[in-house]
Amino acid sequence: MNWEEYKKEQAKRSKFQKWWDNVKWIPYRRWQWIKDRPRYTKYFFQRAKRGYADNDVWGLCDHICDIMVGGTKQLRKYNVGHPVGLSDKSWKQVLKDIEDGFKAGKRLSDGISYIPAKSKKLKGKAYIKEYNRRQKPDEKKFNKGMKLMHKYFFNLWD
Repeated sequence: MNWEEYKKEQAKRSKFQKWWDNVKWIPYRRWQWIKDRPRYTKYFFQRAKRGYADNDVWGLCDHICDIMVGGTKQLRKYNVGHPVGLSDKSWKQVLKDIEDGFKAGKRLSDGISYIPAKSKKLKGKAYIKEYNRRQKPDEKKFNKGMKLMHKYFFNLWD
């Protein structure tokens, strides 16, 4: 079943069926919330002590991309200085390019956005070629962001 067939099937369902799908999971979600508290508390203290938690390391590239996107966004918003040789406007553009690069890095890490919608028609090498063609723009953005981060790494402060 592909996504389009799934959406059509869901559209046929009654309001009661959709409501019941949400209601029947309430006890499970509450139990999961209770069950997960000790683990999330442990992660909270790990981040406070060492700056990262065990679950951050499971997808470290995603974690770093998230931190860099948020950090550069905040630097652009509350910036009080810029490197010598750059104007305030050009420094904000550098920060924007770094942010865009790490957003692209997050998409590259996820990989889902590059899967062709009509993937059933594409097989083997044609599928791989289409996948690679779709991710090229994000690879260029990511590489540009990494080069700028490498160049201005010690200027990422406020």
